[in-house]
Amino acid sequence: MLGVATVLFENGVATLNFDAHSRFGSEEIITVTGSAGTLRARGGICGAHDLTLFTKRGFARPKLAGKWFNDGFRGAMGELLCAIEENREPANSASENLRSLALCFAAVRAADTGKAQTPGKVRRLAH
Repeated sequence: MLGVATVLFENGVATLNFDAHSRFGSEEIITVTGSAGTLRARGGICGAHDLTLFTKRGFARPKLAGKWFNDGFRGAMGELLCAIEENREPANSASENLRSLALCFAAVRAADTGKAQTPGKVRRLAH
């Protein structure tokens, strides 16, 4: 029930660690490191509210209000509603998410083969 994936980008690296068997004390930890600082969020699954920003000037801990459901989800739903109103494809459309699926499929291939994989193009899901 453990999984690890390292994703290499042109200008960065993402390391994803999953523990799907954590029965007690499950936690989400998100760390984003850049040239100007590091942002870290911790908390319950889909509820990482303990946010800290570290820079050369020190650190800051803003107080966050709201939750991903329903507050954060409003942006995604709002984009869908605006796209309908403006008769356009939304930025978060299913076709736009095919790149995310290509990354997932490459991770599965890497796990199956034991070798690094490059995401390919996903035009549609096979039945």
